[in-house]
Amino acid sequence: MFKNLFLLFIALFFSACSSYLTPYKYSNQTNELMFKVSDTDYFIKKLHNPTYIITSDTCTNKSYLLKEKRYFIEYISLDSNCSWNGLASGYFEREFKSELKLKSMVALERIDINNYSFSTFKINDTYILNMITMYGGFTDIFIVDFEGGLYNELLAKLKPTYKKHFNSMPRFKADYNYSMVKFNFFNSYFNREREVFSK
Repeated sequence: MFKNLFLLFIALFFSACSSYLTPYKYSNQTNELMFKVSDTDYFIKKLHNPTYIITSDTCTNKSYLLKEKRYFIEYISLDSNCSWNGLASGYFEREFKSELKLKSMVALERIDINNYSFSTFKINDTYILNMITMYGGFTDIFIVDFEGGLYNELLAKLKPTYKKHFNSMPRFKADYNYSMVKFNFFNSYFNREREVFSK
């Protein structure tokens, strides 16, 4: 009986933990983005000549920027004894608006599915921009999708009833290079948790 209870506990523990795993992988060898869309299925997007830039901070582990004509991606993996000082996606959106000196950046659509968050913004009252945010464990991934193709394809895989909106509006494009990891020292997006010792 105890053996059965133990096995049940282990099964429940690992199934609960799996929801915290990041639903994203990137292969340097094949230049492919892989997104988990079900327990057994991945949606794969091939990149064309991406620029891969390793970023580092005392709190991060294997973080990087990935740039391609269609996308800007920041992958941030925190050490287990570090944590964000606020909402990670809020920091990313604020810095995007600030660095590009945008007059306005208004959220028109937000869809949350499992560990994914899909956002559509109206930029400077004229243009449309899509972002995808993913999280899991100590990892956060931010994707700016300038053309909107990845946003629409991945969202359709996760939510087949999704209908495309805002396709008639012009797309916002920019050369974005800001890294929250690189500038964490100045802006304290995340830090090491302090240990409190009692006397």
